[in-house]
Amino acid sequence: MTSRELAAWMRYMGGQEIWDEVYDQFGVKGFLSGDTGTQAGGWFRKELTGLSDIQGLRFRTPGLGGQVWQRMGATVVNMAGGEIYAALQSGALDAAEFVGPYNDLALGFHQICKDYYFPSFIEPGLATELVVNKEKFSALPADLQAIVESACQAEYDQVASEFYANDPIALKTLVEQHGVRVHQFPDEILEAGARVSMELLTEIREGGDALTKKTAESFVNALNILRTRTENTDQAFLAARAKYFKLD
Repeated sequence: MTSRELAAWMRYMGGQEIWDEVYDQFGVKGFLSGDTGTQAGGWFRKELTGLSDIQGLRFRTPGLGGQVWQRMGATVVNMAGGEIYAALQSGALDAAEFVGPYNDLALGFHQICKDYYFPSFIEPGLATELVVNKEKFSALPADLQAIVESACQAEYDQVASEFYANDPIALKTLVEQHGVRVHQFPDEILEAGARVSMELLTEIREGGDALTKKTAESFVNALNILRTRTENTDQAFLAARAKYFKLD
């Protein structure tokens, strides 16, 4: 899901209730608290021409998205953001993704890798979270609970604006001052990424425990509804703007 789709699922289509059910097992409650938007696909030492270029590639990328890259043939490594630069520098990593230009410029990945790929097809709407002790939160009066919820929602939207403003500025600096080459992933990689993502999600829906399956079903049902809005409205407008509306 895009970040807007994710927020819609969470706030209006049952996502938060399922999230609460998952976290109840651990005595905590989670809130969306930051939105980086669609992230960058990653930094690579060499330009990618197709699937063959990622076979055995030592690539830092986490989570379910990392499983997608692994099924595509990469050797996936997960490490903290602060460790990535040294691993690239030493040759322990061939490629890495973290967030996007705004963060990546500060971390200096461009000093080692010059080929930068967009967009990420595994992190299109990443959200940070605030996690609190549920018992303590439930003990708060209703007005203080509402303040926590509203503050998290405001921060979710604030972070989205911050990244939207600063990502293109940072990318311009990377390209013009540091010689970074910006690419899109070859269609062969995008197609393979979509295929293995669907395979992974199908396995989760069919083979997980009851709560995992419930979560996956809710995600898929919401996505199938929300994507019609994105594709029929947002995507159509953006295609028309790109084709016809240009200002100097």
